[in-house]
Amino acid sequence: MRSPRFTLRQAALAAAMLAGIGAAPAHAANTLVGFAQLAADTFSPGPTSGQFQSPANGVTPPYVGLQPVQGFSAVLAGPTAGTFYVMPDNGFGNKTNSVDALLRMYAVAPDFRTATGGSGLVRAADYGTGAVRNSFDSSTHITLLDPDGKLGFPIVASGTAYPYGGSGAGSAGIPVDPNIRNGRLLTGGDLDIESVRRDKNGNLWFGEEFGPFLVKTDATGKVLKHEVALPNSLGIGGNPLVQSPQNPTSRAAPATTCAAPTASRAWPSTRPATSFTRCSKAR
Repeated sequence: MRSPRFTLRQAALAAAMLAGIGAAPAHAANTLVGFAQLAADTFSPGPTSGQFQSPANGVTPPYVGLQPVQGFSAVLAGPTAGTFYVMPDNGFGNKTNSVDALLRMYAVAPDFRTATGGSGLVRAADYGTGAVRNSFDSSTHITLLDPDGKLGFPIVASGTAYPYGGSGAGSAGIPVDPNIRNGRLLTGGDLDIESVRRDKNGNLWFGEEFGPFLVKTDATGKVLKHEVALPNSLGIGGNPLVQSPQNPTSRAAPATTCAAPTASRAWPSTRPATSFTRCSKAR
């Protein structure tokens, strides 16, 4: 008999709904009391990005000397009350077109618009102090990097040219930005970070989809250890690990059959409802 298939997002939603049923009266409802917005075309200084991204929504890349800020997948409490750390996704929607998009965490200070006032804008904030900044300058973010080669696979920074799939926007032979190479900065061609948690020591743990892996960094974004793979606890197939098609260390006999993400994001735009990997029993 064919086993039912559930996405991670569906499972999380179901858990949240069940928790809500047990924790709140049936008549309780959420009420919007304020909002704040950040323009999709918000950028921060950095290596040129979008060199492998096609024009979309009236925006034509590349973005010379700029990195996109938008596309948040996770949020943590910031350094002061009313500030937050936000984590963009892997860049422009997939591994191929995000090889020049840096993986970062930004600090923001939303000025929520409510019935009593507020601008309704998401403002940049100093990553360490939470002080409001005029723009997303270098004080407002950390960048993930692997200077000590802890990750167990080659990263974009290891090469002289950005990887190119042979079709689509971009071309072969575009040099990797010297700042990425020299700093061994991580990009959306290396990891597809989707979640982040901070442990009691202040270190960050990122959940990512290409592996899938857990990746541990210090508070500054420096990778501290080898990536943690997901064990095949159900024992399906011959592979001891669960691995996606994009896994950089994939073994020859996969334990699962994984469908590629069913939608991709043409930045800048809203996130699609299906930006996850779906796995079922191998047949």
